[in-house]
Amino acid sequence: KMSEVSELKDEMVAIGSHLFRVRFPFVSELKRYSWGKLRSDLVAGATLTLVSIPQAIGFALILNLPPQPVIAAVIIGGFVGALFFSSHHHVFGPTSSISLIVAATVAANRGLTTLEPLEIAIYLAVLIGLVQLLAGLLNFGEITKFISRSVVVGYSSAIGLLLIGRQLHNLLGYEVGPGQSFFTNVTQAVLNLSTLRINVWSVGIGVATLLLFELVRRLRPSWPEALIGLAVMGIAAKVYTVCATDVPFRLVRDEGSLQAVLPVFSGFHFGP
Repeated sequence: KMSEVSELKDEMVAIGSHLFRVRFPFVSELKRYSWGKLRSDLVAGATLTLVSIPQAIGFALILNLPPQPVIAAVIIGGFVGALFFSSHHHVFGPTSSISLIVAATVAANRGLTTLEPLEIAIYLAVLIGLVQLLAGLLNFGEITKFISRSVVVGYSSAIGLLLIGRQLHNLLGYEVGPGQSFFTNVTQAVLNLSTLRINVWSVGIGVATLLLFELVRRLRPSWPEALIGLAVMGIAAKVYTVCATDVPFRLVRDEGSLQAVLPVFSGFHFGP
């Protein structure tokens, strides 16, 4: 009996050592840092910058939010979050799945409060952060071991379909209302295609980008196709804007001016 009690006590101590334990893995990483790792980090940082900035603008379009706070969340959140990750491979910042969920939540609560969509998104981010902090302290991530592969595949596939449906209007070049359902987006895309109410430039740029991605993936599988594709299409767009006075397609500047300034937190709105 005493041995069983002792074993149970040891198990409780082991569990308790993982609970409410804040880890700082970057401290041990800095102790064995080298110039070789610095060069690799610089290349990775440059690649991530060129990919994540336009990606953040794309997620802002999904969320129907201004791009500045989304870009700030990627930069500041990615820097702070990386300090607490024990793995060298992690994903931080907006993703397609969370963007769709946040967009649906903001659209559903927009008419129920006087808060602006950006303010709703900020409150939602704080609530998510509190839940994730508590889950991390309680080592709640272990529960993912019990999620079946079928659930993960079904969830990922559904998110992919929703994301495609949400971006059809950008590919075909027509305007849609905020917070539309998947079936509405697909129906509008079919109707616009059948009546040829599309923007040829939008379709051409989208198809050319996808073909460039596929070409790089086939000819040079080890090269970053996203980085190369975005760089080539960005340079092509810049050359065209210099040569042509009237640009027939939308640019980043059309979404509003982007200024490299540090964001200022002005506080929460605690009204009704």
